[in-house]
Amino acid sequence: MIGLNKQMSIETTEKIKVKELGSQIGYGRIMHLCEELWRESLLQKDLPPGGEFTIGPCAAAMVPCGCETPAYCDWCCGTRKLTKHVKIVKDRVQGIKC
Repeated sequence: MIGLNKQMSIETTEKIKVKELGSQIGYGRIMHLCEELWRESLLQKDLPPGGEFTIGPCAAAMVPCGCETPAYCDWCCGTRKLTKHVKIVKDRVQGIKC
């Protein structure tokens, strides 16, 4: 039980730190910096870039992809969401009338 309490304390401390930084520089900026830093860490390890987590549009700008198998969807890459314009292109490519 001591380990669990210690883990919860660490997570709470981390959350507080991120909240403070987010209040100072913005949460979007934190996410963008994390993406940059992750990419840099891959390059420092002689790994190819592209494995880093990326950020995208806000959730309100997204629409459902409509895919049947999200894990294999080349359009949404499993997120089940696309921007409105990408959805229009996807539907046209697949012959679906908008």
